[in-house]
This record gives sequence, structure tokens and C-alpha cells, in this order.
Amino acid sequence: MSRFLSGAISYIAGSDERGVSPVMRLIERIKSSSLPTDRRLAIIELTKEVAKSPARQLEAGRMGMVVLVAVLEQDRQHEDTVKATLELLIQVCGRLEFIKDAGTDSADLDHRDSTDEMYASDQRRWETDTAQAAQENCKIFAEIPNAVPLVLDILEEEDFYLRFNTIELITALSVSQLEIMQAKVLESPVSLTRLVVMLRDKRHIIRNNVLLLLIALCKRKPELAKIFAFENIFEFLFDIIEEESSSSSFHHSDSFTSERSTSIDDLGPDAEALVVIHDCLHLMNNLLSGNPSNQSYFRETGCIPRLNPLLDLKGLTSRAATSIEDGTPSTARPITPQEARNLQLALKVVYLLVSDNSPDSRKNQ
Repeated sequence: MSRFLSGAISYIAGSDERGVSPVMRLIERIKSSSLPTDRRLAIIELTKEVAKSPARQLEAGRMGMVVLVAVLEQDRQHEDTVKATLELLIQVCGRLEFIKDAGTDSADLDHRDSTDEMYASDQRRWETDTAQAAQENCKIFAEIPNAVPLVLDILEEEDFYLRFNTIELITALSVSQLEIMQAKVLESPVSLTRLVVMLRDKRHIIRNNVLLLLIALCKRKPELAKIFAFENIFEFLFDIIEEESSSSSFHHSDSFTSERSTSIDDLGPDAEALVVIHDCLHLMNNLLSGNPSNQSYFRETGCIPRLNPLLDLKGLTSRAATSIEDGTPSTARPITPQEARNLQLALKVVYLLVSDNSPDSRKNQ
């Protein structure tokens, strides 16, 4: 069976003995390995090699992408190998972290100088090269016929690292090759349902990353937005907002005035919770913008009243005024920049519902 798998990978990816670079040597090793464990070890080594320079990152994409897709297909039941392959694909399709003295290729860093100016120049060049390599590699991956469906299928796995890495890879692909990814996702209704359901994942890092993925996917694609709406995504988003609001001090009146001797920083809301609320509102705007069907659904499912807490600053202003009238020092803290951004997005949702561009603006009002 192992020999069959090895043969299948060589058949799918093709065989070429010409490569002499470290990247090509490892790609050939992946193709010729007879056991999933051996392939996994070669993939781990290749991941380390790719991190050394954008040139190696690009070479791995051009010469090895079909091989890696073949591994995902043939070793689907070997969890550790799939994890290692996803990590490598993220490295190949993402932007590499700049490391000044990592033994990089002279083609990538021609100048070795300790001065800040030269360091900054090398870093800018690295960042430009890795962005270009990631863009090309994402295109290569997205255009392989079975590659995106294979990755979408992995979303069914409950394992944290499989799910986390899969979401990260799909997000990178969606940011780079949005139209291709939107078309591929539309061909997989089961994956759309899985993505929405993941907004209920108790592992918040998974949930938060899914939010970012959905924000990217929904851009200028009404068909996707409609499907997500009918998967009850608005309900899920408001549930997240209410959960995160309870963990921050934005909606707690005690956070604005207190008899305890605490600083303004101590009274401030949880920053991470506010960012998550921002992402929910950002996605909500994407789902509603230019989409009368979703706007009607939003109203009909009772979502409009759930916006009210996000628009309520009465607690802050009234308590500040009372303190001034009483002649006592005000302990009301100012609104934070993130709270201001959240309020702006909440107001934008209201605007989308009541503006003249909405056919149901009167009903929404």
C-alpha cells in the first residue's frame, strides 16, 4: 500500500531528477518516499528551507505545489503528515518573516551590513520579494483543479491544529486570489455551512480567524452573502458581540464611574473583545452592503433591536454630566479609539438599512 501511495504521488506530481537545489532535493525526496512518515519529515525540512529566503519560497511553489497537493490527497488519513503539509503551504503562500542572518541566499540579500540603513533596505527588499512570491504561489495553488476542494474538506476535522492551519491557508488564498476562491467556495455548499457553524467554536482563536476569513470572502459577492445570511450568520454574529460585550466594560455602567481609586487604564474595556466586536460589525456591513435581500432578512429575523446596545452611549454622557453638576471630580473615562471605530461601524449598519438606496428603508425605519 505504501508503495502504491508513493507511486500515486509520483504519477500525480510528475518525476524530475534534474533538481540540485536544497528545495528540489527535498521535493524529490517527498515524491520518492514510500512512507507517510518519511514524507512528513521531508516536508518539515522543506518548511525550514523555505523560511530562509523568498527565492526558495518561490521555487517551492513553482516546483513543488503539485507535489504538496498530491500529498494532501494521498495521505489524507495521516493527520501528522497533513498538518506538516498545511504548515508548509502557509509558509509558501504567506509572507516570510524577515531574519537578517539566517543564511539566506545571496540572490535575496546582496548586502550584509550592520548599519540600520542597510538593515532597513534588506528588510524592504525581503518584504517585497516575499509578497510577490506569495502572490504567485497562491495563484498556482488556486488554479490546481482539486487543490481548493481538498483543503475545504479538511474543515470537517475537529483537531485544533488541522482546523487552525486550514483556515489560515484559506484566508491567505482568499486575500490573494479572491475571485477564484469565491467561485470554488460556492461550489462547496457544505463548506459554507461549516464556516458559519465555526463561529460557534468554543476555541476563540478559531472563531476569530473564521471571522477574518468570512470578511475576505464576502467582498463584492452577493451570492455568497445571501447563502451566509440564510445560514443564520446574523444571529451568530450578534451572539458573539453580546458575549464579548459582557467580557468588556463597554456596556457596564460601573466601568464609567467608580468609587475605587483606579486609573483610567484600569477602567478601560478589554481591547481584544472590542476588536472581535469590530470584526463582527465589519462582516455585518459586508453582508448587508448592496444586498436588499439580506437587509430584509436582517429586519425580519429581529436583528435591528439587537443593534441598540452598540449605539447606546447614554451611560457615559449622563454620568459625566452628573459629576460636573455635583461639583465632584468626574471619573468617567473617555471613549477609546476602538470604541469609536465600533460605533462608526454600527452607525454604518443603520445607514445601510435606512438610506434611500435600500428598497425597504421605510420598513426598516
